[in-house]
Amino acid sequence: MTITTKLITVTPAMARSWLQHNVMNRNIRPAKVARLAEHIATGTFRTTHQGIAFFNDSTLADGQHRLSAIVLADKPVEIYVTQGLSREAAEAVDFDIAPRKMSDVFKMAGTDTLLASNRGVAIIRALLSQFNGCGPRSKQLTLRDIEAYYSRHQQAFDAVYHNLPQRHDRWSQANVMAVYVTATAAQALTVHDMQRFHSIFATGTYDNQVPGEEMAVVLRNQYIDLGQNAWRNHKGASTARKMQRAIDYFVTGHTVKPLREPKEFVWPIPAFR
Repeated sequence: MTITTKLITVTPAMARSWLQHNVMNRNIRPAKVARLAEHIATGTFRTTHQGIAFFNDSTLADGQHRLSAIVLADKPVEIYVTQGLSREAAEAVDFDIAPRKMSDVFKMAGTDTLLASNRGVAIIRALLSQFNGCGPRSKQLTLRDIEAYYSRHQQAFDAVYHNLPQRHDRWSQANVMAVYVTATAAQALTVHDMQRFHSIFATGTYDNQVPGEEMAVVLRNQYIDLGQNAWRNHKGASTARKMQRAIDYFVTGHTVKPLREPKEFVWPIPAFR
């Protein structure tokens, strides 16, 4: 399909209609919509090369904030509208100039995996860089790096992502989830044991009649003591190794106190290449 671009006067009714095709974009940022709407309402909105774009299946590719602002301001705007973008083009839309996150781009490209979530991408970043891992530094990671790493270790990532709580708290942050991925990838941790360990780690409640369960509490107490420093700089690898050792003791039914950091990772970071 040929890519075409035309200067069109987009009315609020047209904007509402087009927004119904906005099914794979990033979340709307209300503050940005409000700013654009104010410019439209006061006549200070300026037409530039940036406008509205659609993929070749008529799904909205770019411009949801402009369209939402036209609806909010309830005024028509003259704007460039592009039709016929390929799905592959999603990788380039706004990505190089920072507004779009990697998960936004994967979502736009139509993926239905954890790559379409900020959390999923954060887990991968933690493994590759936060733990002094086996890949490039986080800021150097490309879309292809993230996608290839996920594909190589998809079973382990999915086991963790889909079977543990998706809460935004210290017990479920990406670095913690990444440690579970290392144990799962090494086939050292079943889903059932992972869920049980995480429940104890997050709540502090355990069965003292079950050998090894106390290790999740021992780790929890050290984790609380570290506070915000648990994953900062070199502490990230240290915390990850301690967590691995606690999981290993938990699985094998041993209670060893105090919990000491091993010199090496109990299970290796899943290979980057």
